[in-house]
Amino acid sequence: MVSRGFASLTFLHDAAIQLEDGAHIYIFSDYDASGENLARSIDAGLHDFSDDKRFNVKRALLSREQALNWELPTREPKVTDRRNGFTFCAELDAIPPVQLRQEIENCILEHCDPNALQLLLSIETEERESITNIFNYQEV
Repeated sequence: MVSRGFASLTFLHDAAIQLEDGAHIYIFSDYDASGENLARSIDAGLHDFSDDKRFNVKRALLSREQALNWELPTREPKVTDRRNGFTFCAELDAIPPVQLRQEIENCILEHCDPNALQLLLSIETEERESITNIFNYQEV
């Protein structure tokens, strides 16, 4: 499920109903006060509607350390950001697409059995080869 910006109560209610107990929710947002508040808001809202389900909510991107380590372009903080202790802000959109995809993949792989994943990748390779051979087969 994708929430663009702050999630409505309806969105959070529907998500809490659909998500299974123990689900992992990753937040990807800008490094600014709104990004931090968004993560807290989603976490609180899901738990408000959860009927005792437990969710693991984690803000995966973007932190101060990530923005600095990756040397992302920064901007001056808004007044509200400064009041919340931000000396600079950084946009999620500034992360190169290849790196962003890798970060998302890393979040997913945290929950995968490496042996099962390797087996699935091997099966996929074999199926691709079989399909390629079928379409490349020419009758003599």
